[in-house]
Amino acid sequence: MTGVQTCALPIWRITPSLTADFTANTDFAQTDVDNQEVNLDRFPLFFSERREFFQEGAGVFEFGIAEGENRGSAEMKLFHSRQIGLSPRRLPVPIVGGGRITGRLQRYTLGLMNVQTERYDPEGIRAANYSVGRIKRDVLGRSSVGAFLLNREEGGSADYNRVLGADALFVFHRYFSVGGFVSKSAFPRAPREHGDDWATAGAIRWDSDTLNIETNWLVVDPKFRDDLGFIPRLDQRTSSSQLGLKPRIDGKHVRQLVIR
Repeated sequence: MTGVQTCALPIWRITPSLTADFTANTDFAQTDVDNQEVNLDRFPLFFSERREFFQEGAGVFEFGIAEGENRGSAEMKLFHSRQIGLSPRRLPVPIVGGGRITGRLQRYTLGLMNVQTERYDPEGIRAANYSVGRIKRDVLGRSSVGAFLLNREEGGSADYNRVLGADALFVFHRYFSVGGFVSKSAFPRAPREHGDDWATAGAIRWDSDTLNIETNWLVVDPKFRDDLGFIPRLDQRTSSSQLGLKPRIDGKHVRQLVIR
């Protein structure tokens, strides 16, 4: 996939492992189009990011319990870059410019992004500024703790949306992991309407070469608002568990069975 930029700006390497890159008057005219899908459900469909500028370094901005994996992405994604520069009808919204800093600094993973969009009259979309901040620290060898901030400010109005949260992933004994996140949203509303604006999730997992046991849960309050995420359904409380056996077989054509 390729993305065409009418004004390409150089990449600045701040340190050997920390880089900054910029874009201006961005044009994604040659980006691959989405596959056509028929939605027979009352919830929106999930479409992955296909624009090159947002794909590069996207793993830094993954928040939650399964960073870098697609697990659960079609159900909920706290940050989904397709909310920037695309209308609800999946048509391009002009991007004035943007910048991004990603990489590592000692034991920290850092990610900063800021993008400014123009107004889009065909769908009545105002100009807006989008910001994402991410910091994560490695702990206990293979574990990590982090925090993130999402912010959207709409030009010419008092409308805004902010989501602040923290996440963690702890890995013990090679196969055992415990992780989760907690986040809270903020936006203009009457004082008596505050509350019921949290989203939390967690997972406990044992995943070895022969055995997989896991349980996970997700809670989204009815007034949680995330303009930079993919949240298909509010006011939900879900949990699930899974048991899988993966025995090895000393066979010529079959080496392992997966039973779930």
